[in-house]
Amino acid sequence: MEAINLDLELFAKSARAKAATLESARQRRMIDVYIEHTAAEVGGDIDRLMATMSPDPRFHIWSDGIDIGPKGRDGIRDMYLHMFATQSNYFEIDIRRLVIDDHCMVKEYVQTTLLPGTNFMNGPRGEMLRARGETADPAAHYLTQGRVLILIPFDAECRMKGEDGYTGGRSTVRKVSEEELPEAYCARFLT
Repeated sequence: MEAINLDLELFAKSARAKAATLESARQRRMIDVYIEHTAAEVGGDIDRLMATMSPDPRFHIWSDGIDIGPKGRDGIRDMYLHMFATQSNYFEIDIRRLVIDDHCMVKEYVQTTLLPGTNFMNGPRGEMLRARGETADPAAHYLTQGRVLILIPFDAECRMKGEDGYTGGRSTVRKVSEEELPEAYCARFLT
């Protein structure tokens, strides 16, 4: 089998293409901040990521009608530190639509993520496997893919005030073979 090829910078290429069509300097700046934020997220750089956030950011992540998103800088910092610690930040964002005005950016995308099996031992990811009658293998790696819609409001200084996220239902998930693991993933997480 061939190695999985995830383009960790695809989101930036798509966002820059959108920015090139905009007349508004503010909207172009908002896209630049989004690119900086997401690059820091993929790269695991918490200080760089938090520099893109407003003083009191709020995330709204909707699950079964309940908002489970973190609130405030400490809550959001903790969420991202957990993401980095669980190696959940190796992903490709394939933007299908990006809509922007002077206050909010809306992106609809397909996210493909490569994750260690330990992320599937419990919680929502574990439920994905159990719903299929599978048991998580903590020594394995899994590829997930799902459709997402995120609204990103910005403050007067073009800092992100948070994210409001919605998913298109359960993501697909499959166990991947060792041969499929990209070299960059192995170098980053398995050495």
